[in-house]
Amino acid sequence: GARSPYGSCASVADGRYRDATRLHYLNSLRSLSDLGKISWTKHKTNFDFAHDLAGTNLSEGFADITRIYEYAWYGEFQVSEPEYFRVKEHFLQFEKQVGV
Repeated sequence: GARSPYGSCASVADGRYRDATRLHYLNSLRSLSDLGKISWTKHKTNFDFAHDLAGTNLSEGFADITRIYEYAWYGEFQVSEPEYFRVKEHFLQFEKQVGV
């Protein structure tokens, strides 16, 4: 099939939906950085990135995808296939808002 622009195609094909969720989040951070919406450095936290977006039209959407990512990744929640496709919609909506 077609390769996903989010780099999660292999993870999804292998049923690794938690990894795919992480890749969506990292892609969102890269897009925000590339567009100059956040200043990415290795030592910044998700809270720091949220602070960069405070008061912008992206703040609420970023809070939404951050909550999803942190729940899946740091909470070690095993994301099922149906849950992943719901999660993916949140990331796609955010990417539209960002203008990617």
